[in-house]
Amino acid sequence: MNKLKQIIKEEIIRILNEVEAKFEEGETVMYMGEKYKVVSDNGYVVKLERSNGKTVTLNHNQVKEKVRRPEDFLINKHID
Repeated sequence: MNKLKQIIKEEIIRILNEVEAKFEEGETVMYMGEKYKVVSDNGYVVKLERSNGKTVTLNHNQVKEKVRRPEDFLINKHID
């Protein structure tokens, strides 16, 4: 049983180490209709800062739903 626990623990650690940051420090993104600068992204939590200095911390599920890069808008607004 201990061997199984060790294997599971190693697999969890391997999966957790695969998580990569999706945003670079200093990158500008849109969140809730306003521009924010990425302060940090550790792969699990993203910290954003507004121009007035206020910060917001989001988990990646929140980021996936509410944060957009400016280039996303340019691609979606392409009209033939």
